[in-house]
Amino acid sequence: MKYITVFLIALFLCVSTLVFAQEKNIENKNDKSKKENSKTTNTKQPKWYENTSLKIAALGYASAIDYKGNIATFGGEEMSRQFNGLLNIEGAAQLQKNISITFLLLAGPAKSDIYQREDSNVSIADLFINIDNIMNSGLNLLFGSYDTPFGDQTKFVTNNAFTFGNPFIMNSLFYSAFGGEVGTLNTMGLKIYKETKIWDLAVSINNGTDEDIDNSDNNFEYVASAGLSLGKWFRFSSSFLYSDDRLTDEKSTGFGAKLTTGIVDARINLPSIGSGTSYIKGYYGLADWDDEKPQTNDILHFWMVECKYTFYKHLYFALRYSSWIPEDHNGDRAGVSEALPTPSTAFAESVKDHHNNIELTTDQTVMRMQAALGYLKNEKLMVKLVGFYDYYEHKSQNHNTDVLGFILAINVAVE
Repeated sequence: MKYITVFLIALFLCVSTLVFAQEKNIENKNDKSKKENSKTTNTKQPKWYENTSLKIAALGYASAIDYKGNIATFGGEEMSRQFNGLLNIEGAAQLQKNISITFLLLAGPAKSDIYQREDSNVSIADLFINIDNIMNSGLNLLFGSYDTPFGDQTKFVTNNAFTFGNPFIMNSLFYSAFGGEVGTLNTMGLKIYKETKIWDLAVSINNGTDEDIDNSDNNFEYVASAGLSLGKWFRFSSSFLYSDDRLTDEKSTGFGAKLTTGIVDARINLPSIGSGTSYIKGYYGLADWDDEKPQTNDILHFWMVECKYTFYKHLYFALRYSSWIPEDHNGDRAGVSEALPTPSTAFAESVKDHHNNIELTTDQTVMRMQAALGYLKNEKLMVKLVGFYDYYEHKSQNHNTDVLGFILAINVAVE
């Protein structure tokens, strides 16, 4: 691992040197014109610390969740009621004209009704250096710790205290399994990308699905994506990911599988209806959650459809339906990939607490229905009431593990 780290750092330093040399070359070629311009203008270049930004986002919410998922008994002994709060601190600095550094700190308790994570209090999620337009090629390079760039929804999922891209609170089922109910799948690596008004491409090589710098499985994850935008009306994209995080049954990291998955995303911004605006978007994906056992079925299908209508500029109503469908979903607790996770990790832990420590059946279809009514103003203030229902196809050890809940949240950001 240390040799890989040294290699990546050396690569970054080489690219930085090339960029710096290119800038100096351009400066020398235009030295004469700069001297002439300086006679009439005397503009002082700002120091790096004068070109910085800081953004703080806070999320506070009250939740009421019933872990037997029965509207008739909602509010009974299996209901959990909770107030909670989360905080994000994001900072950036422009080191040179085309080189910047960004960090993101997350703060909050380790466990709540709607999420579970290993770390608590304050943790560093993102820390990366970005170099724009390398050698005037239009290519950009990002090196460090960042969100795994799989699927268009990565830009819109809830990330701890930042929910402005998500009309709801919790993410759809696949991204709940991938990065958490209110989180992303963070990784360490290198991403090269290019973006134009019409198309975009990205390639990422990183440590894998373990969110660990150590990378003890000694394998890399590979992600590639491409997108096409037709004006402001339509967008289509696709992404591919391969990550081998499995050495043996006893030693594995991340999802503990040879994971191969692809996803296609589409979004249509619909014509205005009265004074309102609306969109419909969705994705479909297929994954091979390979546990290297020939007798198990490792294939998973997942998809989502979401629509949102905004009226009176700031008010909105949104609906989302997402599904998680293993090909083996007969509920007999055998024959499905042993590496396949439960799509809702947070609820899986809470279900254990409310159902005598049972284990959720993984070979079953799960569906999540979400509805939200909210107010959003310029990614500065967001208030929303969200209702959701998670339906599980089969009982787990004779327990009904459907989840029904409501969340009232306020999200504020200052910079």
